[in-house]
Amino acid sequence: MAVEREATDEDMIRERDIADRLVSTRDEFLANVSHDIRSLLSALGMNTDLLLKHAPEGPAGDRMRRYAVANQRLAARMNRLGNDLLDVSSIEGGRMSLLIEPVETAKILRDTVEAFETIASTKGIELNAAVAATPARAYMGGGRVLQVLANLVSNAIKFTPAPGRVSIRVRAVQNEILFSVSDTGIGIPAAELPRIFERFRQISKDRRGLGLGLHISKSIIEAHGGRMWVESEVGTGSAFHFALPQPPPT
Repeated sequence: MAVEREATDEDMIRERDIADRLVSTRDEFLANVSHDIRSLLSALGMNTDLLLKHAPEGPAGDRMRRYAVANQRLAARMNRLGNDLLDVSSIEGGRMSLLIEPVETAKILRDTVEAFETIASTKGIELNAAVAATPARAYMGGGRVLQVLANLVSNAIKFTPAPGRVSIRVRAVQNEILFSVSDTGIGIPAAELPRIFERFRQISKDRRGLGLGLHISKSIIEAHGGRMWVESEVGTGSAFHFALPQPPPT
């Protein structure tokens, strides 16, 4: 029995070593491919900018500008998909990077609104934000929290018909900073709520993404030592909430 147990332990160690090498190889491959894709997308972006700048006046130039703008949108989507895949790889490998520092809560909201107010207005959606009884600064990874808010606000606008409203709120609750993104959109069926944060989970029939945004967002918040949840009712709207501990755990 001792000999069999030792052999089994050795087999498990070998299998774990093989799995670790495969994961390391996969992550290295993803990093290299991502770098090459970003370089290509950067070159595509510069060429597109030149087309927009030098397109002639008249119908032919108008067509060039329309195609160039379409290329910009496609390149932006490709870049987001690549970033999502890298984030998932980092999450699975336990390497989610965070730079926790004091961040102005009002600026986080202002930057989010500025990024989406044109999109919201074009779709006939009112976008507003407010900070209530919150310290001027809160501890968080500012870039990562912006990423989470961008995902939540983008989804809210996407699934809210006009005329509708998307609201962002921040407030202090005991030893936490609570962020909420609510909308007057189509809502999420109750049966889907327990699985909403799963990888590759898409509630709608829109297949333009990979279904990774909410999974990544929840993982970012949990990497802060925080928590994320959702409340929703079909036909009424949804509210996504996340809370960050203040100060963060050491």
